[in-house]
Amino acid sequence: YTTLLYRMIRLYSKRILLNGSNFRITFLKKLNIIQFKVGYSHLKMITIPKNIFVHFNLNKNIISIKGKDSQLVSLLLYKIYSIRLVNIYKGKGFLLKKKKIHVKPFKK
Repeated sequence: YTTLLYRMIRLYSKRILLNGSNFRITFLKKLNIIQFKVGYSHLKMITIPKNIFVHFNLNKNIISIKGKDSQLVSLLLYKIYSIRLVNIYKGKGFLLKKKKIHVKPFKK
C-alpha cells in the first residue's frame, strides 16, 4: 500500500527552457491555452489538461510542468518541445532542462 499511496501524493515535474530573443509566451487562463510566438508567421497554441499545473518564470524563460500522471507531464513537455526544435547553429528554440546541446561552429 505504501507505493500506491506514494504515487497518489507525488507530483512529477519537468522543465523546459525557451532560448532566443523575441520569443513570447502568453497564457489564456479562461480557455486554459498557452500561446507561443516563436518566429513563425502564426501563433502556436497548446491546451493544458485539467490535472496538469504549469508555472512560467518569464524572467528566465523557464516553463515548469507538474502533475500526478507522469505520462501526461511528458506528453505535454514533448508537445511544447516539438513546436520549435533547437537550431544547432544558433542554439535558439526549446531546450530540455537536463539535455545538453552541441552548437556547431559557423564556417568562415
